[in-house]
Amino acid sequence: MPEPTSARPWTDAFTLLCERCGYVLDGIGDQAACPECGTPIARSLPAARIGTAWQRAPSAGALLRTWSSALRRPHRTLDAMAFDRPPRSTRRLRRATLAVAGLLTAPTIGTLALLILERPRRSPTGGMYQWSPGSVIGAMMLALVLAIPAWLACGGVYAALTHVEARGLVLFGRQRHARVDRIIADTIVAHGAAGWVVAAAGLALCLPFLWTMQLDVSLAQPAPFMSLAWRVLAYVGVGVALAGFLLFEVFAWLGLRRCKFANRSRPGSAADEQKRAG
Repeated sequence: MPEPTSARPWTDAFTLLCERCGYVLDGIGDQAACPECGTPIARSLPAARIGTAWQRAPSAGALLRTWSSALRRPHRTLDAMAFDRPPRSTRRLRRATLAVAGLLTAPTIGTLALLILERPRRSPTGGMYQWSPGSVIGAMMLALVLAIPAWLACGGVYAALTHVEARGLVLFGRQRHARVDRIIADTIVAHGAAGWVVAAAGLALCLPFLWTMQLDVSLAQPAPFMSLAWRVLAYVGVGVALAGFLLFEVFAWLGLRRCKFANRSRPGSAADEQKRAG
């Protein structure tokens, strides 16, 4: 994307810029085109950013639609995102998304923790202790208990990675003379966190294979339903998890480029009040 070539540098976060080339548009009629690149000024107005489904009306359905839009149509989502919404809307989106991602990951991490704890339960001769079916049920209950702190831990890891990514966008934005401040960066990563949900779903696909391993530890003979299918599903799950991570990173990278000169209404302006009311 070209650097801004206007002789008048933008002075604050609310200077109207051409969102394509960064040319300062203050004082030019809304019906005109950018003198630098010819893009209609109407496309760069804050009112053109109508907000994502979550930003317009937060709900469970809006959350799913926002995830779908971010994953399937990232460019359209980035163009629609509004940056003059109350910050709490962005925080609620990020928390809801990371909570779901953590919840999907927790059973897998809890089962891994259980496997680590149960590995020492072998006889001195090298064989495995006999476990009754009741003991297996107990192991499943223990995995469920371990899943609770695992949920908090996984959510914390996702939150830390998302925070680091947002701070990185701000840093790279400064280096590229972009107007990607903390508000814009937080909004980008909150929507891009849909990639973490995909990654968490991939890790959840590994759960059946891990439980066959758990039963092999718990029982003297191999579990009867241990099969190649569970292994293949685990490999697919790892691939999906990596894809989810890449989706998050790609969305953040696209956000840095697509929102390099993003505009938002000045606080208290008529456009700002209309957006907040809507």
